[in-house]
Amino acid sequence: MKKIHQRMPFFHRSASKRNMGDSERDEDEPNQRSRNSKLHQRARSSLVLLSLIFGLATSSMGSVGRPFFLFFHSANEIIVRILRWVVWFTPVGVASLIATAFLQTSDLDSAVRSLGMFSLTVLAGLAIHQIVLVPIVYFVLVRENPYRFLLSLGRPWLVSFAAASSAVAIPETLSTLEINSGLDKRITRFVVPFASTINRDGSCVFIMSACTFVGQLSNEELHAGTFVLLWVITTFISVAIPSVPSAGVVSVVINLTAIGLPVQLVGLLFATEWLLDRFRSASNMLSHAHCAMVTYKFCKAHLPPEKSTTDNTTLEVNEPMLSTPGSEERIAIGHINDHIGFGRVA
Repeated sequence: MKKIHQRMPFFHRSASKRNMGDSERDEDEPNQRSRNSKLHQRARSSLVLLSLIFGLATSSMGSVGRPFFLFFHSANEIIVRILRWVVWFTPVGVASLIATAFLQTSDLDSAVRSLGMFSLTVLAGLAIHQIVLVPIVYFVLVRENPYRFLLSLGRPWLVSFAAASSAVAIPETLSTLEINSGLDKRITRFVVPFASTINRDGSCVFIMSACTFVGQLSNEELHAGTFVLLWVITTFISVAIPSVPSAGVVSVVINLTAIGLPVQLVGLLFATEWLLDRFRSASNMLSHAHCAMVTYKFCKAHLPPEKSTTDNTTLEVNEPMLSTPGSEERIAIGHINDHIGFGRVA
């Protein structure tokens, strides 16, 4: 018994050491996640920088760098083919992600209600942005009725909603602005494509709401500093969001990784992604059109008058399969024939 009592302090010390080690590991886990996220960010930045350097070097080498270019071109085509195969299995993959996220939640009923409230929050935010905030800015800068202009954008809004991409609605947006609103095409054909590349108002509303939703489901503490960091990261990352469907979900994953939140519950977002993606794409399109209108308002007085062009010379084109032997078809489409000539095709 004495020997046992003598050994007991050792076990107490070892148990206390284990408890201290567990508490230290629990305290170090957030720091470790933060360090890992910083390492991932550095790795992505290094990859982008190295790709830029290799691209510049390859283009400057001429024929010597062409095999290197062809290798990556071939690799790109192979990857595109693989991605096309993957697309066919996307419904199965999305259903699996949603099922996994639901199974990981302890209270399924609460998760479904939270997902419904999240969807209503996003839709309410997009509605406030489209119907209140953007018209106020438009009225302050343009001094015209904003809702009359908003109603004229019905066709491009429906196109972007149906395609879940604001880039697909660019031709319809240009047609509406130039024909219905009378904007100069020199403004619209620069501002609208440029805005569709960098302007993502609706996507920013979704990303902020999604990160807050995942943080609340994970029972993580979200303080004011976290929201400020999310705001800054979302502002910068929105410039890089492509105009393709569901691109905002990828940005949500990047934001969650940057602030140290778990990304396992992102699969829940796919349950309502079909609907929310269309509404935020339509919201982005409205912002692009309003950007073009505001730009035209401030720049129309400084635009030089358009030069009138006359098409009065000819371009010679041979069509041997449509003509009889020895005959030639001539098409009058401009003065290009003064500089370029096409010979007879045998």
